[in-house]
Amino acid sequence: QYGYIKENKCVEVDGNFLKAGAETATKTTMVIRQAFGGVLFVDEAYALIQGDRYGQDAVATLIKQMEDNRGRFVLILAGYTNEMRMLLEANPGFESRIKEYLFFEDYNDDEMIQIFKMMAAQKGYSLDAIGEQVLRQRILAERPLQSFGNARTARSILDEAMEKHAYHVVTHKLPENMRYVITSLDISPIPRTIRTANNYVPMAD
Repeated sequence: QYGYIKENKCVEVDGNFLKAGAETATKTTMVIRQAFGGVLFVDEAYALIQGDRYGQDAVATLIKQMEDNRGRFVLILAGYTNEMRMLLEANPGFESRIKEYLFFEDYNDDEMIQIFKMMAAQKGYSLDAIGEQVLRQRILAERPLQSFGNARTARSILDEAMEKHAYHVVTHKLPENMRYVITSLDISPIPRTIRTANNYVPMAD
């Protein structure tokens, strides 16, 4: 509508994809050229500054191409707020060139439950009323964790519930009408944990 995007084209990659060792600059340039006329969408863009040094090469290439090819492509960097702030602060070239910021609020509890039910239905499962109450408790427990990821968290809880449900089907020989119904027995109200040397910490989903 405003003429920023010339073609109906979006090239989507994640931050780690752009890192290619000594060929990082070349690979990043090739990806950008593929997006000419459209959008380059870099998901989990903060990964560029995590791990090895090659992400800095990708960042430097992105900044140069943003300057040299201004108007030829739209760059969208996406990721969690705090991590994205660190990415922008890692190179002043980003802050001086990126002027538009969009913040998306987390889904509320009811929306998270709807997402869970939708994902479950796609796999042929439903959720009973008591199971929904336990799911709501689980969502509340997940929110403060750094690993909370909206739909990704809903999918992680569903995968865990399906594993437990399969166990209950085999061991308790559930009646046929309960074979594809997720109940409170299948959903833990607290996040899964892993043991460290000194304590328990939440598992990343």
